[in-house]
Amino acid sequence: MKLRESEAMYRSLVAAMAEGVVFQAASGDVIATNPAAARILGGPSERRLFGLKSDTVPWPCIREDGTPFPAESHPSMVTLRTGQPQQDVVMGLCQPDRAPTWISINSQPLLFAGETAPHAVVTTFHDITGRKQAERALHRLNRTLRTLSAADAAVVRATTEQELLDEMCRIGVEFGGYRLAWIGFVEHDEAKSIRPVAWAGEHPEFVQTANITWADTERGRGPTGTAIRTGEVQINQDVATNPNMLPWRADMLRYGFNACITLPLKNKSEVFGSVAFYASEQDAFGPEEVVLLKELAGDLAFGISARRDRAGHEAALSVVQENLKSTVQAIAAAVEMRDVYTAGHQRRVADLAVAIARAIGLTEEQIEGVFLAGLIHDVGKINVPAEILSKPGKLTPLEFQMVQTHAQTGYDIVKGIKFPWPVAQAILQHHERLDGSGYPNHLKGEDILIEAKILAVADVVDAMVSHRPYRAGLGLDAALAEIEAGKNRIYDPAAVDACVALFRQKGFKFN
Repeated sequence: MKLRESEAMYRSLVAAMAEGVVFQAASGDVIATNPAAARILGGPSERRLFGLKSDTVPWPCIREDGTPFPAESHPSMVTLRTGQPQQDVVMGLCQPDRAPTWISINSQPLLFAGETAPHAVVTTFHDITGRKQAERALHRLNRTLRTLSAADAAVVRATTEQELLDEMCRIGVEFGGYRLAWIGFVEHDEAKSIRPVAWAGEHPEFVQTANITWADTERGRGPTGTAIRTGEVQINQDVATNPNMLPWRADMLRYGFNACITLPLKNKSEVFGSVAFYASEQDAFGPEEVVLLKELAGDLAFGISARRDRAGHEAALSVVQENLKSTVQAIAAAVEMRDVYTAGHQRRVADLAVAIARAIGLTEEQIEGVFLAGLIHDVGKINVPAEILSKPGKLTPLEFQMVQTHAQTGYDIVKGIKFPWPVAQAILQHHERLDGSGYPNHLKGEDILIEAKILAVADVVDAMVSHRPYRAGLGLDAALAEIEAGKNRIYDPAAVDACVALFRQKGFKFN
């Protein structure tokens, strides 16, 4: 009786698990499974999984680098063959008409006493597709930030127009990771030609033979011709299915160009050219990446115009710097769109941090750095699942650890941008505390930047005053009491005193 009850409890537990569970006999045949396995695999029903082997699963499987995952290398088959457990093996399941489902797999051998080879194996796995998508988006954003930073430097550094054009294409390939980058100028001839003036990357012969026009004809309705004719960015996420790509489809697919984006180059009166980037993967251009590439095209267009007017060189430098600041604000807005409960948090922290910095005597140059760091101090949250950021209940320890990674992730995103201020380090350190109890590096005292100490105080005050998914705002008095209680121990005393005085004596209010 107890054995039957124990077995029933065990089956109920396995059936209720969110992870997929599959038992296989020594032959490799599936002998038991649970509903989550069928749901995550997205293919056979639970009943139809019985009798299958790992090497007969009806979906092609791939590794993280996109190469095939051989059936004999499936974790359960390795465990059956070697008797050794397999842990955290990542595999992509390629089902028809959908993006790969990514799973993380663990396989354990089942051995009775005295057995040297497993009589069965139990495999558990869970869906990590969301995590992989976030990693991919983060990689793209980081890549494009590096591209934009290098492009900003090129606009200032290049001495001639052709040098600027060549450098922009090189940067698109080397920093952006695109397979081909090229720039074309408008010709006002009868055919409305587009003259290639610079290119870099693989198969540049495509640029010379594509015969693209900006006329409203078949060869002018692709991304480049349309971008010039309309003045709007044109994104082609899949060359194989976009009907407007038909004149060039065979060549592009043969060269490995599966997606592309073309951005118009404009001066004050007209569109005078375009810059195009070609990618090897489909759906290569996410919304954050498009925003940054628009900034790059704007900087390039201004740089070209400025070099045609040498008196505008100093103005070009100023505009590039302002565009960089605009890009920072665009990134901040993109992060806040993922978490409605903290919308405006970064801007409020930046405003309060500036007021604190000015009150304790930082220079205006330092204050500008504090402001920019405050605007994007939570940019690393782009790598934290949205359901965790907006969770109405208390976070589990694992979820809290994931949230804590945002400081390091934010640093990794921003470190490639050549700011004249320690923006990246301030982002990395804004959760450090004087006594070493903060994260991610447990810095103490003077090892923490003054910019980070100021951000820490401003961040805590706004976080406590603001409403969150799991609680109502605690009020200003509670927030000021918190930083006063931690003064000298975890919060910088000068920053605390300045913050308290701003609210209690000088009438500071959040916008």
